[in-house]
Amino acid sequence: MCGPVEMNGYAFISGLQNLEVLRTARPELQGLVQSAYHLIKDAVFRPSYQFATRGTLSIGELIDMYHTRHASCLHDKVYALLGMCSDDPDTEPLRPAYHLPWNTVFERVIKHIISPDISVNTWPGREVAVIRGKGYVLGIIKSVTTPGSRYDRQEVKVLFRDTVEALYHYMDSGVQWLLQTPAEPIRAGDIVCLLQGASAPTIVRLSNKGLRIIMSSVVPRYKKIPGKMEWGLHGPPSEASVLHDLVLQWDWAPILDDGLQAKNQDGLLNHAVLHDILSIAIPSKYGVLTSGLCGIGGTPDGSSVMKALLDQTGDVLPITEDIVRRAAGHDDLSADLLKILFEHKGNSLPITEQVTKAAAGNSDGYSVMMLLFKQRGDSLPITEEVVRAAASNTGDGRRILRILFKERGDSLIISENIVAAAAGNQKEGPSIIQDLFEQRGESLPITEAVLLAAVTNRGPDAPSSILDVILEKRGGRLPLTPSVIKAVAANSSWMRASTLLQLLGQKRHDQQPQTLDLSTMQHLFQTLTEIV
Repeated sequence: MCGPVEMNGYAFISGLQNLEVLRTARPELQGLVQSAYHLIKDAVFRPSYQFATRGTLSIGELIDMYHTRHASCLHDKVYALLGMCSDDPDTEPLRPAYHLPWNTVFERVIKHIISPDISVNTWPGREVAVIRGKGYVLGIIKSVTTPGSRYDRQEVKVLFRDTVEALYHYMDSGVQWLLQTPAEPIRAGDIVCLLQGASAPTIVRLSNKGLRIIMSSVVPRYKKIPGKMEWGLHGPPSEASVLHDLVLQWDWAPILDDGLQAKNQDGLLNHAVLHDILSIAIPSKYGVLTSGLCGIGGTPDGSSVMKALLDQTGDVLPITEDIVRRAAGHDDLSADLLKILFEHKGNSLPITEQVTKAAAGNSDGYSVMMLLFKQRGDSLPITEEVVRAAASNTGDGRRILRILFKERGDSLIISENIVAAAAGNQKEGPSIIQDLFEQRGESLPITEAVLLAAVTNRGPDAPSSILDVILEKRGGRLPLTPSVIKAVAANSSWMRASTLLQLLGQKRHDQQPQTLDLSTMQHLFQTLTEIV
């Protein structure tokens, strides 16, 4: 209103939202401004002279939006919202009780909003609470946008973890949520957790002072969008649900008192929780598509979650060997994830034998191995286990081995175990065996274990192709032992006949067929008789 002139709230806010300067001049005030849009814009839809009407938002949502507003009496930070909330105002924790100390009212309403199973520490005259309870870490906010002209709402996409609890919330509300803008807007990198006994998740933000509540009660305004989402589950969840001891801070004042902050930050950061949060940023096997972006699982831009998380938390998160190993072994995002980790940790990033082994065994690990050599060079640990992982890699194994030979040359150890791993490779076996012969020639160990791996290889035509290479390079000097014959005889009838003809028809350098001693021949025919 301006004097006698009145404009309805919908028209006023519609015009206000088109003034870009209001969003750019003071961005730190957007949480306060945007949460007020809801009240003003929707006023035209509320009856002017009807009493005892209920609002559409829960008390938790309203407090999330307005708890940073000032009140001469702190009790009114709760009671002034009762006329707008959808909760029953006669509920014991919500019934106005000005005679009670503020910290008692504060504790009661927090338990009402989140869960009665939590413990809450509050202090007289203070607007900050420390909340302790058992809970799960469900996921990480992947992206945040403003839908159309609705600046009082935020559209968030969630990267859920691969557990039953997270999957339940995904199936209930999808990975794309439309939420009322809280007093402090949600950002990419915020964390979704679920406290034991709570009916809705809570969104928190990690800093060096602990986990701070941004939204106490997540109530999506709509569910999955028809035609925009496809999802597929490939087996049961692969990760076990971990019930953590969570410690959260909820600050209702614009500025947290420094003395209280220092007093309460001891023990608020749990190493196991931090590790769990980081592991979510390495998507699992689930594939859930939402508007072209994945929610659970191998996401085209899944590494953006890791970047948002690290950008927001700085050095708080412990980048352990296990986290780096998981990133190096990810089939789709390994190179992108490791680039982000190197950007944040540099030379302090732990690159161990297990990390290099994970990269060598990654079916899409060529670019990862190139990155590791670029970052660490001669100090990169290349052990027998690393080479063996590459030799058995059915995807990028051959290309990874070529990098290893290029970088390490003659110092690269090629043992019997490595050759056997190559001979057992169902897809890349023949080409890797060929490369190994080119690198090592006569010194390449072709032992009973290698032949056993070759003749028992389950790849289509793999045994025949691998034996062709071995016979060409090594001729008749093969350890054709009873164990090898028995393994051949145990194959399917077609493969058994084909492989036996190859081995029995092998020639020495003098072009004479292979001659088997009498005991071997007897064992061969005995074995064949038993199997047939």
